[in-house]
Amino acid sequence: MKNTFTPNDTAFAGQVPDRDIMTRSLHLMRNSLVTADLLFAKTQYLPNLYEKLTRLNILAVTEQQHLGEHTERLIIDIESKTALLRQYAQPSATPIDAEELEDIDVQCQRLVNNAAGTAQQLASALSEMTQGIDRQQTAEFAQSLQGDMAKAGTRLDALHTGLEKLKEERQVLSTAIDALESKGAASIAKDTLITAEKVLGLGMQPPELAVIMLALEQMKATLEKGEAGINLIMMIKRRDGFRERINALSQQLASMDKEKISLAQRIELIECFNAFDEQRAAYVEQYQKIKNTLDSFLVVNTKGASDDRQRSMRLIESGQQLIGYLNRIR
Repeated sequence: MKNTFTPNDTAFAGQVPDRDIMTRSLHLMRNSLVTADLLFAKTQYLPNLYEKLTRLNILAVTEQQHLGEHTERLIIDIESKTALLRQYAQPSATPIDAEELEDIDVQCQRLVNNAAGTAQQLASALSEMTQGIDRQQTAEFAQSLQGDMAKAGTRLDALHTGLEKLKEERQVLSTAIDALESKGAASIAKDTLITAEKVLGLGMQPPELAVIMLALEQMKATLEKGEAGINLIMMIKRRDGFRERINALSQQLASMDKEKISLAQRIELIECFNAFDEQRAAYVEQYQKIKNTLDSFLVVNTKGASDDRQRSMRLIESGQQLIGYLNRIR
């Protein structure tokens, strides 16, 4: 599709918008906002920016509807007034009287005023739709969030590693306690210090013996200064302590997972904002062409003319060109 055309009989020039781009941009803006609605409901992130884009979307959809209404009204107005002006422009043996001249002037001015009013409405809409987002700012937000995501990932890895280690230690301790309670309860009281010699005297199988000795070695590292040794009560308490630590760490992991998901959703929300803004800019670029065309029409018809006949003929010619243009874009 050509972007411009220049009528042969006047200086009026029109810029033809790409209607496919306008339609596609509105569709993609709406899609981006639907996704943004879901993400914002979860994150409540950047509320002012979200509200701004919501208003812009409503404005763009509304102005697209108004554009069709403006087009229809202008076509009807131009057709009705230029039809009257043609009657005055017909060759006649009778000179145009003062009343007819005044009517010509009134009709010309009304048409120009109506077109100017429409141009002003388009200008007002453009002024609002042109106010997009600060993409440098959103890029900085996204970069900061990505940094937070990386840190959260590192912390999650460390927490997962710590959790697995706790589970392994607890499993070793639980197995050792089960073995001692099943085979050594009669010979080892719960408050009796457990030594390697006593364990060997229980007649344990090598796998059970190995896990008990491993549990004792792990517990020795936790003995506080002054403690004489390890007994079954201490082992049971430590096992229960492991359960509490594992539960606390699991909750911390769940919270950290939620935080990471929230960060990812915020980044996705910013991407939706940027995608919306790209389509808004594409739509505005095409919308601007319509405004420019009306401005060109007004420039042609507000220039000085040698007489009312020349002015009316110029308005008739440029009006027909504008009708052709408007029919192409509605």
